[in-house]
Amino acid sequence: MSEKKPACPDPSRARALGHDVRRRIFETLQSRAATPAELAREMDLTLEQAAYHTAVLVDSGCIERLQRRPREGTLENLYVAAAASWRSCSRPSP
Repeated sequence: MSEKKPACPDPSRARALGHDVRRRIFETLQSRAATPAELAREMDLTLEQAAYHTAVLVDSGCIERLQRRPREGTLENLYVAAAASWRSCSRPSP
């Protein structure tokens, strides 16, 4: 018998984390906070791509806004992974 991957408590979170970019963003935000602009630079994405995938993760409850701060005439959002219990959703079982 094969071992089953632990089920995510919410299917929308599992769907959100089913995309490679969103999974990489989520894994990054488990260890530190970052803005979509920082994520875009680090992951070789456009700002629009990073912002889109970040919004999907926020909507699904995987990440949350930690802070909104002014920067160069605009507001910059800083995000972190939400509850630690969602970590099992992003990693395959051993």
